[in-house]
Amino acid sequence: MTIQATANELNLAQHNYPIPYLSYSSFSKFHRNPGGWKEQYILGNRYFKSSPAMIVGKMAHSVVENFLNQTMTIEQSVDHAIAYLGTIADEDVKWGKTGNREKILKDFTNAWKMYFDEMLEYQNVLLIEKQLTSFAEDTLQGRTLKSPIPFMGIPDLVFRENGKIIIEDFKFKSNHTDTSEGIEPMYWFQSLFYYYLVKNELEEEPSEMRFREVKISKNKDNSSQHNIITINFQSEDFDFMKAHFWYQIFGFFKFIENADADSYFPYNIYDQMDGKETFNAMQTSVFGYKMDTAKKSDLVKMEKEEFKNTKFIESNTPTTIEGKIKYKFQEFGIALEFAEKKDGYAYDRYLFVPSRGVKMSEVKKYAEDVSQATEFENVRIVAPVPGTKFVGVEVPRDDRGEASVDKKTAFPIGRDIDKKLYSLDLSNSNTPHLIVAGRSGSGKSVLLKNLIKQPPKNTLFAIIDPKRVEFGPIAKSDPKKIPLYGSTITEATNILLALKKEMNRRYVELENKGLTDIEGTKYKRVVIMIEEMAFLMQSTEKIDDPTDSERYSKEYSEYLERQRAQQENAIFAMFGSRRQRKIPEPKPVKQITASQLALSLLTEISAMGRACGIHLILATQRPSVDVIPGIIKANIPARLCFATSSAVDTKVVLDGDYGAEKLSGLGDGLYIDGSGKDPVRIQTPKL
Repeated sequence: MTIQATANELNLAQHNYPIPYLSYSSFSKFHRNPGGWKEQYILGNRYFKSSPAMIVGKMAHSVVENFLNQTMTIEQSVDHAIAYLGTIADEDVKWGKTGNREKILKDFTNAWKMYFDEMLEYQNVLLIEKQLTSFAEDTLQGRTLKSPIPFMGIPDLVFRENGKIIIEDFKFKSNHTDTSEGIEPMYWFQSLFYYYLVKNELEEEPSEMRFREVKISKNKDNSSQHNIITINFQSEDFDFMKAHFWYQIFGFFKFIENADADSYFPYNIYDQMDGKETFNAMQTSVFGYKMDTAKKSDLVKMEKEEFKNTKFIESNTPTTIEGKIKYKFQEFGIALEFAEKKDGYAYDRYLFVPSRGVKMSEVKKYAEDVSQATEFENVRIVAPVPGTKFVGVEVPRDDRGEASVDKKTAFPIGRDIDKKLYSLDLSNSNTPHLIVAGRSGSGKSVLLKNLIKQPPKNTLFAIIDPKRVEFGPIAKSDPKKIPLYGSTITEATNILLALKKEMNRRYVELENKGLTDIEGTKYKRVVIMIEEMAFLMQSTEKIDDPTDSERYSKEYSEYLERQRAQQENAIFAMFGSRRQRKIPEPKPVKQITASQLALSLLTEISAMGRACGIHLILATQRPSVDVIPGIIKANIPARLCFATSSAVDTKVVLDGDYGAEKLSGLGDGLYIDGSGKDPVRIQTPKL
């Protein structure tokens, strides 16, 4: 005979007791914290917050339930659960010291994956997450026992195995329960609630209940993530546990019979789960204190019906770019809220506010995944956007914009996404020189020509141009602005030698005048612009060592003096003198490679050139460590990196993984000025 609760019995129950039915969660809450139970189940106060572990468990349960019910795919169920998390306000969660949304999402992701990795195939499923309500009734030692109000519960899964009914409950935990000293009483009591409910529903006694504990962190020894605790309803201990169960049940009903809002219930303010909330509730209910009336959203209601009503977003539903970005990050346990979109020249930047506890280093790792989700190549992530709390996701534009620059602006570099203009100030100690790098077509030549077209007053150029076609015509058209131009190794090294001597000459004059730099003097600034550094730094051509030539010249002068003396001695010999001098052979001039000489000269100029107005702009499309040696780069903090061929090239130029290999070309670049700040993404104009 089925023992179901009729409408009349429910009315009678409500008349004698302050609750219409008894669930295991209600029963356990009462024993842990009677005052908290009163607040929740009699007074209806819902301000007891959910812990992150509770939210993770609820989300993981929903994924398993939807999969077993075959109402959603796993992917859809995961999206559904993540959407539910988005409805929970931060103030409604008891975070603790280390809790945050990122950890919730990570634990949730681990939880459902760990479950499905070792999931069983259930052949004969009878019930899945069905709410059951019925009176519990039994006979012990000849005495008939019946609950005065119905039990209510929602077993996760009921199935038939080898002809026997099995109840299974899923628990997602940080650690497995230690059963070395026996099964925890709470498992016995929970199993008895479900024992009576399932027995009444199916009109057949279940054989056992299994608690499947799924550990959400990976075991280091690769042992099973699933721990099964089994309550055997056919064991000799079962009647013994029934007696304990009914003793507690009747004690509970005796305490709450005829209880109301004015009845005394002890408040357990030491409750590890709800102690603080219990204390606040006691102030209001018992002492009439008025709590903070600041508007707060209703706390998360954990009933299954409300979770099912959460708006579902299918994984294959078309969404906005910001939506795709947000949900892709959520898959990896990273919670971001979209703030705004900024339109740039080569890209648009989507700004997101990270949830508490999100690590910026974690966010940057998922650029490729976001690129796949948005269906755009070369998505770049800036975390955080300098000077803000935002995470920036930069998505290339289909339609490129052009940056405009006033003709009065000297040495324009480009504009950032906020339209701020950046220019090169050679007199500044952060930007005395500039390295420009990028693959072919990235915008290097355009930038160099811009600098030549709009220099500061009293600025001259010395250009080393191995290609000849890029800057040769410009040099010929304006020899006053570009008095020095070279396209061969010999011409290039002669230019560097001449300007090194000019640098030394200027320093002598500045010292004599008691000056520290050329500001306010007659000297013009000279910019040595090298169109391709590899031309010099990888050259194996042999040239005379100028330092050795100077040494040789001194020795040769001495040799000439000795030769004249020998001639005089020869004359003396004519008169019988035997004195003779050995004439030394002249030594050959030492040869070195052009790259050795260039390295020496560029190192000296980069270290000393600023104060006397000699500056370097070094460009290359192959920014390897041999093309831009560290000894030179250390003296040139300002760098402009256009699109590179690889992340390694980016790191050589910018000393970090800033993603220049993801830039869009055509003047899309990253600029650092030596101030120590992260690179700024700019668009170079075409003047």
